[in-house]
Amino acid sequence: EAVCVLDSPTVPPLCCEAPAHPIEHSTELRMRKAALVVRLIEKRIGEANIKKVFAQLLSKAHKGADQAVIGTKNLFKVIKKCSGQDVALVMHHWILGSGCSMMTANFKLNKKRNHIEFAMRINNQQLRAKSKQDSITIRVHETEVTYDRAVKVEADEFMVDEFAHQSRWKRSKRDKEAEREGQHDIIAEIIQHNDTPLLWMRVDPEMLWIRKVELQQADYMW
Repeated sequence: EAVCVLDSPTVPPLCCEAPAHPIEHSTELRMRKAALVVRLIEKRIGEANIKKVFAQLLSKAHKGADQAVIGTKNLFKVIKKCSGQDVALVMHHWILGSGCSMMTANFKLNKKRNHIEFAMRINNQQLRAKSKQDSITIRVHETEVTYDRAVKVEADEFMVDEFAHQSRWKRSKRDKEAEREGQHDIIAEIIQHNDTPLLWMRVDPEMLWIRKVELQQADYMW
C-alpha cells in the first residue's frame, strides 16, 4: 500500500534509458518497489526457479560481465531459461512503467438465477494497456467450497464476470462445512442473518499485482 501511495505515472520507472545518479536508485520508493517486483516474479515462477535466476546473475556479475549482460532485458531471458516462463509482458509495467492501480470491486448474488455477478474497475489506463494478456484472480468463499475465478484484464476501465455459485442453499450442508472448517460460530451467524451460500470474496488473494483494493461488501463478510 505504501508503494501505491508513493508511485505515480510521473515517477521514473525502476528501469529507464536515461542515466541516473546512483543515489536515485536508493530512494524509499525504489527499494520498496524493487522488493515487491522480485516477490511478484517469485510468486509466478516459484522459489526454486528464482534461486536459479539469482545464481546465474551473480555468476555473471562475479565474472565481470558488463551492465548489458546483467541488466533488465537479460533478466527476462534468464527467467525464461530457468523457469520456462516468459514474464516479460506481465512484468513490463512494474519494471519499465510507473504508477500502481486502485481496484474497486463489487458483487451481488442473483438469487433468481443462482448466479454471482462481479464487477471491478481498474483506474490505471497505462497498466490496463500493458496487462491485457494477464488476469486477476478472484477467490470465492462459499459455505461448501472455496474456488478461484480468473478475470481477464481488458483495455476497458470496467471488468465484469458472471458465474453460477457452487454451494446449495440447504442449511444442513452449510453446518457440516462450518464444523469441518472449525468456524462454526462465525458461519452460523452469517447464515442466520443472511440466507446465502456466498460467504465472502477476495481480489488478488496471492498478491500478484502491486495494487490497492477497495472491495465493497457487507460488514459480516470481513
